[in-house]
Amino acid sequence: MFGILVSMLLKHDQQQILHKAILPLNTTVPQPQIPLYKKTIKAVNRLPSILMIDGCFFFLAAPLSTSMSPVVQKIHVGRPWVINCSVSGHPIHGVHWRKDVDVLSLDGRVSQISRDVIRIDPVQREDRGMYQCIAYNDQDTAQAAVELTLGDDVPEFQETFEEQTIQPGPSLSLKCVASGNPLPQIVWRLDDAPIPENHRIRFGDYVTKDGFVVSFVNISNVKTEDGGDYRCVANNGVGEVSHESRVNVLGPPVVVRRARNVTVVAGDVLVLRCPVAGYPLENIHWERTGVRLPYNHRQKAHDNGTLEVHHVERATDQGPYVCVATNRAGQTAQSTVIVRVQVKPVIEPFNFPKSLMEGQRSSVHCTVSSGDLPFKIRWFKDGRPIPDNIGVRTNEVADYSSTLLFESLALHHKGNYTCVAENDAGTVSHTATMVIHGMVLPNAVTIAKRCSF
Repeated sequence: MFGILVSMLLKHDQQQILHKAILPLNTTVPQPQIPLYKKTIKAVNRLPSILMIDGCFFFLAAPLSTSMSPVVQKIHVGRPWVINCSVSGHPIHGVHWRKDVDVLSLDGRVSQISRDVIRIDPVQREDRGMYQCIAYNDQDTAQAAVELTLGDDVPEFQETFEEQTIQPGPSLSLKCVASGNPLPQIVWRLDDAPIPENHRIRFGDYVTKDGFVVSFVNISNVKTEDGGDYRCVANNGVGEVSHESRVNVLGPPVVVRRARNVTVVAGDVLVLRCPVAGYPLENIHWERTGVRLPYNHRQKAHDNGTLEVHHVERATDQGPYVCVATNRAGQTAQSTVIVRVQVKPVIEPFNFPKSLMEGQRSSVHCTVSSGDLPFKIRWFKDGRPIPDNIGVRTNEVADYSSTLLFESLALHHKGNYTCVAENDAGTVSHTATMVIHGMVLPNAVTIAKRCSF
């Protein structure tokens, strides 16, 4: 029930009597029928809720009420957040703040701007949860709550591993700890290839109470061929982050994994890692058709055995590459990698005639002049698939060409038409704009002449 709570402390026959009542709002407080009552009224402590009538104290109050809106808020990690608690009623002695039932801890990042306002800057993962404001006085309490959820957050590593050099025989454990929202998945790679799980190599992961994903790879009875560049990759659909460090295992050069075929798109950068382990190694180099690389400005060899080839061309860069590793004792190991270069589609530019009229027939051709077969060719109008019911159809002329046919042009045909060609190497598109001119009617004079009797 809403109204005014009236508490009257009266003196009568040397006794104090406390009277309480809840009256509707805007009601005049009745005067107590006491012989000593006088019509002298004044405010006590400048609070209108406490009135004194010559020995009679009147305590006026309205029920407390609190609200927080919206009741669920999503804030991105790293952004500020301000919590407002709307409090009404009288009197208000104070407001308590809690998080997940416990008293809210204040520091330089979490601060109380005023009695009713809390600011968190910046928001961190541990801030998610339920926040309560509790207003109180001697007679009443009221509370409201808001839940903080975290927005999408790209993965971030909290802990990673460092480069290390070890002897063969003991065990090796590598760990990566990542945060993110939603929780990321972590995968492991060795020299850019998936790490095969076997009786010596085991993977595991778990989630901590702080919402961190812990992933590890354990290798027992380490061998020379276990050496290489280890990478952990965390991905949650919002973003991806990776960390890489090298593990050196003492021993002579040895081919660690059977060479993989590598596929690269023409025009991109080819990166090859030498699939040879052993430590220390005196020299690692690459050869192609018996010639040591690099031999042109597009090729670059790094000290760690990585080879880069920029602006890859099928005619000159496709084929076998040989990596040779040598130690100070003259011991060598070599491995061959086969490189395949794929070519993306190339669409011949096309345009619509500029003088198209309603009722005319028209067509436009999308031809893929180069690129690796097979192709998938699709048409779009104004960024959407072309509907079946607008009088437009397609004709697949060949595996590399498609024609768009208009049997009778109408004004609704005008717009932007896009041809999209796709193969294993990539996707390309070309867009042309169709403009339709309306039919030109004879002038009014001509019509009058034709219709005269």
